[in-house]
Amino acid sequence: VNHGTHNVETVTACESHTWHEQTYTESGTYTYSYNNANGCASVDTLKLTVNHGTHNVETVTACESHTWHEQTYTESGTYTYSYNNANGCASVDTLKLTVKHGTHNVKTETACDIFTWHGETFTTSGTYTHAYTNAQGCASVDTLHLTVFQSTHNVVTDTACVAYTWNGKTYTESGTYTYSYNNANGCASVDTLHLTINKPHHESFTVTAYDQYPWNNNTYHVSGTYTYAHPDPDGCTQVDTLHLTLYYSSFTDIYDTACESYTWNNQTFTTSGNHDWLYQDIHGADSMVRLHLTVFHGTHNVETVTACESHTWHEQTYTESGTYTYSYNNANGCASVDTLKLT
Repeated sequence: VNHGTHNVETVTACESHTWHEQTYTESGTYTYSYNNANGCASVDTLKLTVNHGTHNVETVTACESHTWHEQTYTESGTYTYSYNNANGCASVDTLKLTVKHGTHNVKTETACDIFTWHGETFTTSGTYTHAYTNAQGCASVDTLHLTVFQSTHNVVTDTACVAYTWNGKTYTESGTYTYSYNNANGCASVDTLHLTINKPHHESFTVTAYDQYPWNNNTYHVSGTYTYAHPDPDGCTQVDTLHLTLYYSSFTDIYDTACESYTWNNQTFTTSGNHDWLYQDIHGADSMVRLHLTVFHGTHNVETVTACESHTWHEQTYTESGTYTYSYNNANGCASVDTLKLT
């Protein structure tokens, strides 16, 4: 007696298993009927376990890089990872990766005094950073290379006489003045001038004097307007003015002659000589008149004559004894009387 064959096969396979030219992809118990070599009806049994490889698909969005299965990726793409899973089956995982990058803007700027960047104000030169999350959601850092130039604010305190010129403009009054300009760095600048203007005193003198007048180490002999410049207490040049009127003393000589006497300025002189009269003129100047006086006298001749019958005297004939007089002006023009005592 021949017996049919009844083989039982227990198989574990990955993905599929081919048995008796039949491919199986699912786990299960399968039979195969046939006549064995002895011509007996036979049935083989397959106890099949089909394990499948793993095929995970992961979609990831990352910033800058993503590490997957110990491999770091910095670019977007689709990546695969082959391995045997826990069942020992060949497996492939797929990574669909989108890599987004942070923003790294670099800005170089120059400013005057102050610069505002991302809501923050900077007043000194330097390199500054601003960290933020960009539109992609990635950590970002912008960099600012900043040069800050400072405006110029010079303050000048000065004192001058009469006028002061500053930045092309002349000032004649004390005060605080400003000058706006762009400095060498192109920054709007303002200089300030605290100015004191000292005004020199200009004194004026009106003087009346006689003959001469001394003023500031000079002696003036002529009427006129004179000036004297000298430093005042503030160091300014002061110019004083002298309006000078000079009256001069009079020295007059008078030459005169008189007979017997001469009355002058209420004084009577009977002899020749020089006489002085001191007085002040209408301007009050001391003056003098000198009188050179010659006093002539009348002639008084007395003649005693004895004659016979008659005597002629000064063209007059006298026939009687007596005393006779003859009046005339002598050679000096003075009234004279000659006397004749006649016998």
